[in-house]
Amino acid sequence: MTKVVYVFFIITLMSISTHAQVWSCGNPNVNGGINVTASLSNGTLTISGTGDMEHFIYGDAPWYSSHQSISTILIDNGVTSIGNWAFPDCSVLISLEIGSNITTIGNYAFYNCSKLASMTIHAAAPPKLGVKVFSDVSVNIPVSIPASSYNNYSNTFGWKNFTNFIDIAAKHVVVNDAKPIEEFKRCLYCGEEILAVAIKCKHCGEWLNKPATSTNKKQPTANVTNCAKKTAFGLDIGLGGTIETIYNKKFPPSYFASALGIRIMHHFNPYFGVDFLKINWITDVLTSVPDDDWLMRLQIMPGVRGNSPVFFKCMSVYSAFRLGYGMTFVAKQYGVQLASHFEGLCLETELGLNLTPTVFAGFAYNYHKYFVNGIDSKRALHTLSFRLGFNFGK
Repeated sequence: MTKVVYVFFIITLMSISTHAQVWSCGNPNVNGGINVTASLSNGTLTISGTGDMEHFIYGDAPWYSSHQSISTILIDNGVTSIGNWAFPDCSVLISLEIGSNITTIGNYAFYNCSKLASMTIHAAAPPKLGVKVFSDVSVNIPVSIPASSYNNYSNTFGWKNFTNFIDIAAKHVVVNDAKPIEEFKRCLYCGEEILAVAIKCKHCGEWLNKPATSTNKKQPTANVTNCAKKTAFGLDIGLGGTIETIYNKKFPPSYFASALGIRIMHHFNPYFGVDFLKINWITDVLTSVPDDDWLMRLQIMPGVRGNSPVFFKCMSVYSAFRLGYGMTFVAKQYGVQLASHFEGLCLETELGLNLTPTVFAGFAYNYHKYFVNGIDSKRALHTLSFRLGFNFGK
């Protein structure tokens, strides 16, 4: 008798553990959402029925107590919206599939689902996203969408942040962080390896099947459009050396030079632009004598700039030429404190690399000719420095 009771108890526990949990989660006031239900079985949470889901507050969804066991979420075609705080903190969620009739996804719906590895969306029109819907979800995960809808998703708030859109018609398998089991190809724009079915490059962000504007137009060899900020405020710092010439002959002292530059620039296209304004503040410290002599220079100059085609990701060669006017403040020379300043023509040439759209590095040659009381002093300063800079803008 005892053995029979024990076996009956074990069978009861097994039946309870394998039985799906079911909850009602519809919004009865909108689109007949009273028919929407949720069921959880073997790690798969399925939202089915017809209408809108109800909205929740954090941790209030009925399945939240099981959130650490949910690995897959399926939203059926009959469901028309996903509620606020519907699926937060699903720490083992790796797969999400959303039906064709979803129109909105509520605030924080997939908050802190950082392990999400793939997403499939059957809706032709991108669902409207609330606040921080996919917070902590990587923008590089494969997102399968109808191929005819890629332009809509690429221009819609929230969705356009994702970088790896895939044609939904091409079935593939993704396991955690593993690559899909299918063919790969090279992006025509940046040359990086991507999925064969990808319609947007996750490396350079270029759409691969956008309609051609001209049958004779050649495809670009790199994504130059996204690699040059159109209008930017730039800041650069430099270290180098300065020599002084008198009557075109080198004057014995040499200086250690440090430079701070501020620039406002604009690119008319990825290859050509202007520096509306470049301001240099250069400090020269005499290094060859023990008198600790030093002087400062303020220069204001506009100029032109050019970029080469991109040759690796967003890397390109840049060059710039500027011409303007500057003042040299001699604070101390030959051990004597001075308050005089000299004014004159200055020019600067620069050659370097755009490492990213934000960071650049190169070498600059700066020439500063100065006059004293309007009379040519026959003196000039020549500075060669390494520059590291940052661009802020769009």
